[in-house]
Amino acid sequence: MRDGLFLTWERHQRTRSLVARLGLKLREVVVPGPRYRRYWGQITGTFRHLRRERPPLVILQNPSLVLNVLVLCWRKITAAKCAVVMDAHNEAVEPVVFSWKLVRRLAAWAVRNADFTIVTNRFLAEKVTQQGGRPLVLPDPVPDVAAGPALPLVPGEPLRVLVIATYAKDEPIAQILDAARAVRTEAEFHFTGNYRKLAPGVITGAPPNVKFLGFLAESDYWDHMRNAHAVLDLTLMDDCLVCGAYEAVAVGRPLLLSDTRALKEYFRQGAIYSSADPGAIAAAVGRLRAEYGALSEQITGLRAILKDEWSAQAAALMARLGAPGARSQT
Repeated sequence: MRDGLFLTWERHQRTRSLVARLGLKLREVVVPGPRYRRYWGQITGTFRHLRRERPPLVILQNPSLVLNVLVLCWRKITAAKCAVVMDAHNEAVEPVVFSWKLVRRLAAWAVRNADFTIVTNRFLAEKVTQQGGRPLVLPDPVPDVAAGPALPLVPGEPLRVLVIATYAKDEPIAQILDAARAVRTEAEFHFTGNYRKLAPGVITGAPPNVKFLGFLAESDYWDHMRNAHAVLDLTLMDDCLVCGAYEAVAVGRPLLLSDTRALKEYFRQGAIYSSADPGAIAAAVGRLRAEYGALSEQITGLRAILKDEWSAQAAALMARLGAPGARSQT
Protein backbone atom coordinates (compact mmCIF):
# COMPACT_ATOMS: atom_id res chain seq x y z
CA MET A 1 0.00 0.00 0.00
CA ARG A 2 2.96 2.35 0.57
CA ASP A 3 3.54 2.36 -3.20
CA GLY A 4 -0.12 3.12 -3.92
CA LEU A 5 -1.14 6.46 -5.38
CA PHE A 6 -4.44 8.18 -4.63
CA LEU A 7 -5.35 10.60 -7.44
CA THR A 8 -8.10 13.19 -7.15
CA TRP A 9 -9.16 16.32 -9.00
CA GLU A 10 -10.59 17.99 -5.91
CA ARG A 11 -9.86 18.34 -2.22
CA HIS A 12 -12.12 16.12 -0.15
CA GLN A 13 -12.03 15.17 3.52
CA ARG A 14 -12.79 11.48 2.90
CA THR A 15 -9.88 11.18 0.47
CA ARG A 16 -7.44 12.84 2.85
CA SER A 17 -8.58 10.64 5.73
CA LEU A 18 -8.20 7.44 3.70
CA VAL A 19 -4.75 8.45 2.47
CA ALA A 20 -3.53 9.17 5.99
CA ARG A 21 -4.90 5.97 7.49
CA LEU A 22 -4.12 3.55 4.65
CA GLY A 23 -0.57 4.77 4.05
CA LEU A 24 -1.06 5.97 0.47
CA LYS A 25 0.56 8.82 -1.43
CA LEU A 26 -1.88 11.61 -2.22
CA ARG A 27 -1.81 13.60 -5.46
CA GLU A 28 -4.45 16.34 -5.61
CA VAL A 29 -4.46 17.68 -9.17
CA VAL A 30 -6.46 20.84 -8.55
CA VAL A 31 -6.30 23.59 -11.19
CA PRO A 32 -8.19 26.91 -10.85
CA GLY A 33 -9.71 28.86 -13.70
CA PRO A 34 -12.29 28.27 -16.45
CA ARG A 35 -13.31 24.74 -17.35
CA TYR A 36 -11.13 24.35 -20.47
CA ARG A 37 -8.02 25.47 -18.58
CA ARG A 38 -8.91 23.38 -15.55
CA TYR A 39 -9.42 20.17 -17.54
CA TRP A 40 -6.25 20.66 -19.58
CA GLY A 41 -4.18 21.22 -16.44
CA GLN A 42 -5.75 18.27 -14.64
CA ILE A 43 -5.28 15.88 -17.56
CA THR A 44 -1.63 16.82 -18.12
CA GLY A 45 -0.95 16.76 -14.38
CA THR A 46 -2.48 13.29 -14.07
CA PHE A 47 -0.36 11.87 -16.88
CA ARG A 48 2.73 13.47 -15.38
CA HIS A 49 2.18 11.68 -12.07
CA LEU A 50 1.45 8.34 -13.77
CA ARG A 51 4.59 8.51 -15.97
CA ARG A 52 6.86 9.72 -13.19
CA GLU A 53 5.74 7.43 -10.38
CA ARG A 54 4.61 4.28 -12.24
CA PRO A 55 2.48 3.14 -9.29
CA PRO A 56 1.44 -0.53 -9.00
CA LEU A 57 -1.84 0.64 -7.47
CA VAL A 58 -3.87 3.73 -8.39
CA ILE A 59 -6.93 4.71 -6.37
CA LEU A 60 -9.13 7.35 -7.99
CA GLN A 61 -11.75 9.55 -6.40
CA ASN A 62 -14.99 9.33 -8.38
CA PRO A 63 -16.36 11.93 -9.05
CA SER A 64 -14.55 13.04 -11.18
CA LEU A 65 -15.90 10.56 -13.71
CA VAL A 66 -13.63 12.15 -16.34
CA LEU A 67 -10.57 11.32 -14.23
CA ASN A 68 -11.62 7.69 -13.86
CA VAL A 69 -12.44 7.16 -17.54
CA LEU A 70 -9.15 8.84 -18.48
CA VAL A 71 -7.00 6.59 -16.28
CA LEU A 72 -8.86 3.41 -17.24
CA CYS A 73 -8.38 4.24 -20.94
CA TRP A 74 -4.70 5.07 -20.30
CA ARG A 75 -4.21 1.63 -18.74
CA LYS A 76 -5.80 -0.13 -21.70
CA ILE A 77 -3.84 1.83 -24.29
CA THR A 78 -0.46 1.56 -22.55
CA ALA A 79 -0.99 -1.96 -21.13
CA ALA A 80 0.24 -0.61 -17.79
CA LYS A 81 0.66 -3.26 -15.10
CA CYS A 82 -1.22 -1.51 -12.33
CA ALA A 83 -4.44 -1.99 -10.44
CA VAL A 84 -7.02 0.76 -10.84
CA VAL A 85 -9.46 1.13 -7.96
CA MET A 86 -12.27 3.67 -7.75
CA ASP A 87 -13.29 5.27 -4.48
CA ALA A 88 -16.86 5.84 -5.60
CA HIS A 89 -19.10 8.40 -3.95
CA ASN A 90 -22.84 7.93 -4.47
CA GLU A 91 -22.92 10.03 -7.63
CA ALA A 92 -20.38 7.67 -9.21
CA VAL A 93 -22.63 4.63 -8.77
CA GLU A 94 -26.02 6.28 -9.30
CA PRO A 95 -25.66 9.68 -11.02
CA VAL A 96 -28.27 12.10 -9.70
CA VAL A 97 -26.85 15.58 -10.17
CA PHE A 98 -25.62 14.72 -13.68
CA SER A 99 -28.05 12.00 -14.63
CA TRP A 100 -27.80 12.18 -18.43
CA LYS A 101 -27.86 8.87 -20.29
CA LEU A 102 -24.24 9.22 -21.48
CA VAL A 103 -23.03 9.91 -17.93
CA ARG A 104 -24.87 6.85 -16.63
CA ARG A 105 -23.33 4.65 -19.33
CA LEU A 106 -19.83 5.95 -18.68
CA ALA A 107 -20.29 5.50 -14.92
CA ALA A 108 -21.36 1.87 -15.41
CA TRP A 109 -18.45 1.27 -17.83
CA ALA A 110 -16.00 2.60 -15.23
CA VAL A 111 -17.46 0.31 -12.56
CA ARG A 112 -17.08 -2.73 -14.85
CA ASN A 113 -13.51 -1.92 -15.86
CA ALA A 114 -12.02 -0.96 -12.50
CA ASP A 115 -10.34 -3.74 -10.54
CA PHE A 116 -12.37 -2.78 -7.50
CA THR A 117 -14.92 -0.12 -6.58
CA ILE A 118 -14.85 1.10 -2.98
CA VAL A 119 -18.23 2.24 -1.62
CA THR A 120 -19.41 3.27 1.82
CA ASN A 121 -22.11 0.66 2.48
CA ARG A 122 -23.43 -2.74 1.49
CA PHE A 123 -26.44 -1.36 -0.38
CA LEU A 124 -24.19 0.53 -2.79
CA ALA A 125 -22.02 -2.58 -3.02
CA GLU A 126 -25.04 -4.53 -4.29
CA LYS A 127 -25.56 -1.92 -7.02
CA VAL A 128 -21.91 -2.16 -8.03
CA THR A 129 -22.27 -5.94 -8.33
CA GLN A 130 -25.42 -5.51 -10.44
CA GLN A 131 -23.41 -3.32 -12.84
CA GLY A 132 -20.73 -6.00 -13.22
CA GLY A 133 -18.21 -4.48 -10.81
CA ARG A 134 -16.24 -5.82 -7.84
CA PRO A 135 -17.19 -3.87 -4.69
CA LEU A 136 -15.26 -3.27 -1.49
CA VAL A 137 -16.97 -1.58 1.45
CA LEU A 138 -15.26 1.10 3.52
CA PRO A 139 -17.21 3.94 5.14
CA ASP A 140 -15.57 7.24 5.97
CA PRO A 141 -13.46 7.08 9.13
CA VAL A 142 -14.78 9.06 12.06
CA PRO A 143 -12.70 12.28 11.94
CA ASP A 144 -9.87 12.41 14.44
CA VAL A 145 -10.92 15.60 16.21
CA ALA A 146 -11.58 16.42 19.83
CA ALA A 147 -15.08 15.66 21.06
CA GLY A 148 -16.95 18.39 22.91
CA PRO A 149 -18.59 17.86 26.30
CA ALA A 150 -22.33 17.35 26.22
CA LEU A 151 -24.08 20.73 26.30
CA PRO A 152 -26.86 21.24 28.82
CA LEU A 153 -30.29 21.99 27.44
CA VAL A 154 -31.84 24.50 29.80
CA PRO A 155 -35.66 24.41 30.03
CA GLY A 156 -37.07 27.14 27.83
CA GLU A 157 -33.83 27.44 25.85
CA PRO A 158 -34.09 26.75 22.11
CA LEU A 159 -32.35 23.67 20.78
CA ARG A 160 -29.40 24.80 18.65
CA VAL A 161 -29.34 22.72 15.47
CA LEU A 162 -26.42 22.92 13.05
CA VAL A 163 -27.70 22.22 9.52
CA ILE A 164 -25.01 20.79 7.25
CA ALA A 165 -25.72 22.18 3.80
CA THR A 166 -24.02 22.64 0.45
CA TYR A 167 -27.33 23.56 -1.28
CA ALA A 168 -26.97 20.65 -3.68
CA LYS A 169 -29.83 19.04 -5.57
CA ASP A 170 -30.28 16.25 -3.02
CA GLU A 171 -30.76 18.54 0.01
CA PRO A 172 -34.35 19.41 1.08
CA ILE A 173 -33.52 23.00 2.06
CA ALA A 174 -37.03 24.38 1.47
CA GLN A 175 -38.56 21.69 3.67
CA ILE A 176 -36.08 22.36 6.48
CA LEU A 177 -36.92 26.07 6.35
CA ASP A 178 -40.63 25.25 6.52
CA ALA A 179 -39.96 23.04 9.55
CA ALA A 180 -38.03 25.90 11.18
CA ARG A 181 -41.11 28.13 10.80
CA ALA A 182 -43.18 25.51 12.60
CA VAL A 183 -40.87 25.32 15.65
CA ARG A 184 -39.88 28.97 16.04
CA THR A 185 -39.59 28.95 19.83
CA GLU A 186 -38.28 25.39 20.18
CA ALA A 187 -35.16 25.46 18.02
CA GLU A 188 -32.62 27.62 16.19
CA PHE A 189 -31.27 26.44 12.84
CA HIS A 190 -27.73 27.46 11.84
CA PHE A 191 -27.00 26.62 8.18
CA THR A 192 -23.45 26.01 6.98
CA GLY A 193 -22.28 26.39 3.36
CA ASN A 194 -22.47 29.02 0.64
CA TYR A 195 -26.06 30.20 1.02
CA ARG A 196 -25.57 32.58 -1.94
CA LYS A 197 -26.59 29.61 -4.08
CA LEU A 198 -30.13 30.15 -2.84
CA ALA A 199 -32.53 32.59 -4.45
CA PRO A 200 -32.41 35.96 -2.65
CA GLY A 201 -36.07 35.68 -1.73
CA VAL A 202 -35.43 32.41 0.10
CA ILE A 203 -32.76 34.05 2.25
CA THR A 204 -34.75 37.17 3.11
CA GLY A 205 -37.89 35.12 3.69
CA ALA A 206 -36.27 32.76 6.19
CA PRO A 207 -37.84 32.74 9.67
CA PRO A 208 -36.08 34.57 12.53
CA ASN A 209 -34.83 31.35 14.12
CA VAL A 210 -32.67 30.63 11.03
CA LYS A 211 -29.13 31.91 10.61
CA PHE A 212 -26.99 31.40 7.50
CA LEU A 213 -23.36 31.07 8.55
CA GLY A 214 -21.83 30.98 5.08
CA PHE A 215 -18.72 29.01 4.16
CA LEU A 216 -16.66 28.41 7.31
CA ALA A 217 -12.96 27.89 7.88
CA GLU A 218 -12.28 24.39 9.20
CA SER A 219 -11.61 25.48 12.79
CA ASP A 220 -14.77 27.63 12.82
CA TYR A 221 -16.77 24.74 11.40
CA TRP A 222 -15.76 22.44 14.25
CA ASP A 223 -16.41 25.19 16.81
CA HIS A 224 -19.96 25.67 15.50
CA MET A 225 -20.57 21.93 15.65
CA ARG A 226 -19.35 21.71 19.26
CA ASN A 227 -21.53 24.70 20.18
CA ALA A 228 -24.65 23.06 18.74
CA HIS A 229 -26.92 20.73 20.67
CA ALA A 230 -27.55 18.58 17.59
CA VAL A 231 -26.62 18.22 13.92
CA LEU A 232 -29.11 17.92 11.04
CA ASP A 233 -27.94 16.44 7.72
CA LEU A 234 -30.72 15.39 5.35
CA THR A 235 -30.44 13.98 1.84
CA LEU A 236 -32.89 12.84 -0.81
CA MET A 237 -30.37 10.26 -2.04
CA ASP A 238 -30.92 6.62 -1.17
CA ASP A 239 -28.00 4.73 0.37
CA CYS A 240 -25.92 7.86 1.04
CA LEU A 241 -23.90 8.12 4.26
CA VAL A 242 -23.67 11.88 4.71
CA CYS A 243 -20.38 13.47 5.81
CA GLY A 244 -22.03 15.58 8.50
CA ALA A 245 -23.10 12.44 10.35
CA TYR A 246 -19.52 11.18 10.75
CA GLU A 247 -18.47 14.63 11.91
CA ALA A 248 -21.25 14.85 14.47
CA VAL A 249 -20.26 11.46 15.86
CA ALA A 250 -16.68 12.71 16.17
CA VAL A 251 -17.65 15.67 18.36
CA GLY A 252 -20.42 13.81 20.20
CA ARG A 253 -23.56 15.54 18.94
CA PRO A 254 -26.92 13.78 18.42
CA LEU A 255 -28.16 13.53 14.86
CA LEU A 256 -31.24 14.22 12.78
CA LEU A 257 -30.88 12.15 9.61
CA SER A 258 -32.92 11.02 6.64
CA ASP A 259 -35.04 7.92 7.14
CA THR A 260 -33.06 5.69 4.77
CA ARG A 261 -31.86 2.13 5.24
CA ALA A 262 -28.16 2.95 4.92
CA LEU A 263 -28.21 5.77 7.47
CA LYS A 264 -30.37 3.83 9.94
CA GLU A 265 -28.12 0.79 9.72
CA TYR A 266 -24.82 2.61 10.15
CA PHE A 267 -25.75 5.44 12.54
CA ARG A 268 -27.93 3.15 14.59
CA GLN A 269 -27.93 5.01 17.89
CA GLY A 270 -27.84 8.62 18.99
CA ALA A 271 -29.98 9.65 16.02
CA ILE A 272 -33.55 10.57 15.07
CA TYR A 273 -34.67 9.82 11.51
CA SER A 274 -37.13 11.78 9.39
CA SER A 275 -38.57 12.01 5.92
CA ALA A 276 -38.18 15.27 4.00
CA ASP A 277 -41.72 16.36 4.91
CA PRO A 278 -41.66 19.65 6.90
CA GLY A 279 -44.09 18.30 9.47
CA ALA A 280 -41.98 15.18 9.97
CA ILE A 281 -38.82 17.27 10.37
CA ALA A 282 -40.53 19.50 12.94
CA ALA A 283 -41.71 16.44 14.86
CA ALA A 284 -38.19 15.00 14.77
CA VAL A 285 -36.83 18.23 16.25
CA GLY A 286 -39.36 17.84 19.05
CA ARG A 287 -38.08 14.31 19.70
CA LEU A 288 -34.49 15.61 19.76
CA ARG A 289 -35.49 17.98 22.55
CA ALA A 290 -37.41 15.35 24.49
CA GLU A 291 -34.73 12.65 24.22
CA TYR A 292 -31.68 14.91 24.22
CA GLY A 293 -29.95 13.43 27.28
CA ALA A 294 -30.26 9.81 26.18
CA LEU A 295 -29.26 10.61 22.60
CA SER A 296 -26.13 12.43 23.80
CA GLU A 297 -25.03 9.35 25.74
CA GLN A 298 -25.75 7.05 22.78
CA ILE A 299 -23.76 9.12 20.29
CA THR A 300 -20.71 9.00 22.58
CA GLY A 301 -20.93 5.21 22.60
CA LEU A 302 -21.37 5.08 18.83
CA ARG A 303 -18.05 6.86 18.27
CA ALA A 304 -16.06 3.99 19.83
CA ILE A 305 -18.13 1.35 18.02
CA LEU A 306 -17.64 2.91 14.57
CA LYS A 307 -13.90 3.40 15.09
CA ASP A 308 -13.41 -0.28 15.94
CA GLU A 309 -15.55 -1.42 13.01
CA TRP A 310 -13.69 0.88 10.59
CA SER A 311 -10.30 -0.49 11.63
CA ALA A 312 -11.46 -4.04 10.87
CA GLN A 313 -12.94 -3.04 7.50
CA ALA A 314 -9.80 -1.11 6.54
CA ALA A 315 -7.59 -4.10 7.36
CA ALA A 316 -9.77 -6.34 5.17
CA LEU A 317 -9.64 -3.84 2.31
CA MET A 318 -5.85 -3.52 2.53
CA ALA A 319 -5.52 -7.30 2.41
CA ARG A 320 -7.61 -7.45 -0.78
CA LEU A 321 -5.69 -4.67 -2.50
CA GLY A 322 -2.37 -6.20 -1.54
CA ALA A 323 -3.25 -9.63 -2.91
CA PRO A 324 -2.02 -10.70 -6.39
CA GLY A 325 -5.64 -10.84 -7.59
CA ALA A 326 -5.93 -7.10 -7.14
CA ARG A 327 -3.31 -6.43 -9.79
CA SER A 328 -4.39 -5.90 -13.36
CA GLN A 329 -3.61 -8.72 -15.78
CA THR A 330 -3.97 -6.57 -18.92
